[in-house]
Amino acid sequence: MTSVIELAMSGGGQLFIAAEPMQALLDTYWMGHTWSTTGFYVSLLIFPILAPFIVTFKELPWEKDTQKHNLFEIDVNNKENVLNMKAALHINHYGEQPNYTILQRYKLFFSTSVVKCFYSFIFFVAFLILFSHTYLRKIGPSISIEEIVTASWAGVMVIEEIRQIISSGSCRLLRRSQFLWQEDIWNLFDYSALVFFFCGFGLRWYPGNMIWCRLLYSGSLVMFYSRLFQYYLISEGLGSKVLMILQMIGRDLTFFVAIAFIYTTAFGVVLQGLLDPEQRDVGAIIGGVYYKSYWTIFGELFLGDYSKVADRQCTQQDLEIGRVCEQYHVLPILATGVYLIVSNAILLNLLIAMFSHTFDDVYNNSHTIWRNSRVTLVKEYSTRPILPPPLSLFIYLFRIIVFISCCFAGQRDKPCRRGMICTEIIKSKKMEESTKAIELRANEIYHLKKQTNSNNSYNEQMKELNNKYDVIIKKLADIKK
Repeated sequence: MTSVIELAMSGGGQLFIAAEPMQALLDTYWMGHTWSTTGFYVSLLIFPILAPFIVTFKELPWEKDTQKHNLFEIDVNNKENVLNMKAALHINHYGEQPNYTILQRYKLFFSTSVVKCFYSFIFFVAFLILFSHTYLRKIGPSISIEEIVTASWAGVMVIEEIRQIISSGSCRLLRRSQFLWQEDIWNLFDYSALVFFFCGFGLRWYPGNMIWCRLLYSGSLVMFYSRLFQYYLISEGLGSKVLMILQMIGRDLTFFVAIAFIYTTAFGVVLQGLLDPEQRDVGAIIGGVYYKSYWTIFGELFLGDYSKVADRQCTQQDLEIGRVCEQYHVLPILATGVYLIVSNAILLNLLIAMFSHTFDDVYNNSHTIWRNSRVTLVKEYSTRPILPPPLSLFIYLFRIIVFISCCFAGQRDKPCRRGMICTEIIKSKKMEESTKAIELRANEIYHLKKQTNSNNSYNEQMKELNNKYDVIIKKLADIKK
């Protein structure tokens, strides 16, 4: 992705990214040389081999100088030409197909971002099916073939994550990782899932760790399944709902847990001390503190434990040996009643109110929020290899061979050094200049529209003040009469 869009993302320019010229540019990156038609998506699913001969191709705006002049010589002072920016990006129509060779058709089709995203989704679902099958049926005393295949597939995913970190453009590895986490939350899902998986797979080689292995595999499987939500961002309707859920979990639920933790701990300590004062095991005490207090929020009151305490009476022998006996009193019931008022009546309703506010906020700005989140999706798949994991391993091996051959040949230029890992297409100077010109012109149009709206708002305010002034003058004249 080019510098102007990245600058707008880092500077919080959501309205600029959501503008029509920027979205038209993203559409160009997303669809590449192909048109978005019904036959295009049908060919993706049913005829992947024949798809390059079925879909309709087009030339991009930066491929012809004549198109470049038509595109960038737009009078931004003319309000009628503001909407021409989006139309200018879609220059060729369906009937004006360029003459590409068979090899060029295959290359242009399978290097398109939407095609890479589609087949990446298919292979990722296949990986989840294999991982789920392995988790449910093939985890035994010895490591199965399915488990080794799953680990190999996940290893190729690790290589892809390393490639994204190295090709992110930052100077240091840790800074690159932090940049990717902040830019795209889905990378955090990827890292967590892969770390959990390989920690669990490493424990498989040490007997007696089956429980911990299954626990880590479970966390990895949940993270991988959650990763599917990224593909919902392609649709504005589903994508806005996913972003809404992420904000509810990341912001509202976090605040709720931070507040509820204090009340939960206080109630749990009081109840544990009243119901089981003889307990000395630290693990059992911590479990008792948070087990009852947590489930009480959802209606499990454990009233049967209070009656059991009432049935236990101290004997004379217990008193002689100094045993601490449970004494039944009304304090646990009173503490539970107060806790229910705070947790159910106040905290849960506070959480519902926060969710409602987040829903309204995202719903009212869903168009802008979705368009901004779409940038990271387009950027990721515009730089990915043509083949999805695990087939992308062949591309990595090819690039390693090219890198080694370049080093032995003494060609240590920048493309040779980056050829091993970076999958971003090295654009020509004409393409870079044209793309930057598109963005600069879009920037001018955006600020022009913003200034026009501001002037209109100012004129409306002045008109309203004049009307009020006329009303006041009229009333004063009536009073004098």
